[in-house]
Amino acid sequence: MDLTSTAMEIFRFFELTLPYIFLGFLIANLIKVSKYFRLLGLPMAGITRAAKLPPLCASSLSMFLFNSWSAMGMMADHFKEKAVEDRQVLVMILVANLPKSINSIVFFLAPVSLSVFGLWAGGALISIEFGLCLAIGLAGIIIGRFLLGPGTGATGSGPVPADQPAASQDGKSRLLLCVRNTMKEFLKTSLVMVPTGAIIIVLLDLGVQDASLSFLTPVLHRVGLPASSLIVFGASLVSQVAAISSTGTIAAKEGLAVIDCLLIFVLSRSIHRGIGSFRTGLPTNVAFFGKSLGTKVTLVDFASTQLGMMAAFLILIMLR
Repeated sequence: MDLTSTAMEIFRFFELTLPYIFLGFLIANLIKVSKYFRLLGLPMAGITRAAKLPPLCASSLSMFLFNSWSAMGMMADHFKEKAVEDRQVLVMILVANLPKSINSIVFFLAPVSLSVFGLWAGGALISIEFGLCLAIGLAGIIIGRFLLGPGTGATGSGPVPADQPAASQDGKSRLLLCVRNTMKEFLKTSLVMVPTGAIIIVLLDLGVQDASLSFLTPVLHRVGLPASSLIVFGASLVSQVAAISSTGTIAAKEGLAVIDCLLIFVLSRSIHRGIGSFRTGLPTNVAFFGKSLGTKVTLVDFASTQLGMMAAFLILIMLR
């Protein structure tokens, strides 16, 4: 392990994540004191009711359509204010795949996949991503209906925190209080996230990533995918955009069928989401929700995604 490169990787990680977390907290606090806060939850109100989540969860779920950091910040605030329980947070994490998929497809996957693979193959990639997120989200709704039970947090919107700006305060006072709350939440989150994230990056650099790639070599051999697919999987550790672009290059050079490209995409997406669950997700979730619930949130997100990817992979193998 090169200590210099590891230190630079840690610096780049926090350079990319911490500003967005701060911005997410700020947006979440501004929205919470806005007179339009109730309207924000309208897009996800029906889904929230279907999952038997408290009404205030609709606003957090709607924020996933625009900014995941703001949505997670809202969820963390609700949890810290004891407006939602552990089980409700876990159900929300599953249901959130529905709005997150729309954001991911519109702003990332559709432009990249359609430009690299064209309408047919690119559309198939988009369908896989949306179908996977839809299945996880529906599973979350079903689990919520059974796990939360009738009336669990269904009537209240949670206690009003003591530092919540009053309606009578002028705009400047409300803004200053929002900034102060944002700074307090950001500092508390950073104190947990920075050491946790650094430790995880060091562990990954010690060989966990290489082990995950070497595990895929026999899988590629059994399903008849070229060894050059490992280039895609290596790229997926860095960026899904790089992985999709690499898949397009390999498909052109190896003459791969569309379904082979889809198999490579599913495997690379599984690696990207799996490593991301622990590299970014674990330190962030622990910082937001505490060690116990943060770990559970990470494991639920990891398990649901990997099971979905496994199901998609098996379906593609049967259709091959």
